[in-house]
Amino acid sequence: MMLVSAVSLMGAFMVSWSSSSFASKQLDISKSVNDRVNQIKENIVVEDAWFFSNSTSSYVKVTLRNTGDVSITISNIYLNNTQAWSGHQTISKESIESIVFQSKWGTDKTQSIWVKTERGSEIRQVWKS
Repeated sequence: MMLVSAVSLMGAFMVSWSSSSFASKQLDISKSVNDRVNQIKENIVVEDAWFFSNSTSSYVKVTLRNTGDVSITISNIYLNNTQAWSGHQTISKESIESIVFQSKWGTDKTQSIWVKTERGSEIRQVWKS
């Protein structure tokens, strides 16, 4: 009788553990699929890049338009493959935002701008300063 009780308790524990484990995995997979679908819906355009300076520093102003179906969060901007800005700038659907950051750049040269979102979408463009 004790052996049957012990086996029953172990079986109940295993069923409980596997149910919670499968539910957790299902939630992780659902979130991953949802993120991938939203990444497909992301679309961003670099509308303009201004290179300007004052007496002490050089700056870049990047204007971005969200043309996708979901809001996006810009996480990084690279200038000539060097991280120039990091943060969390959210751009809602069908909106335009500008991000200004300090960076060194050469006058009358091509500048590679690379923008990345939190979901992993990215766009690269070359502009002339």
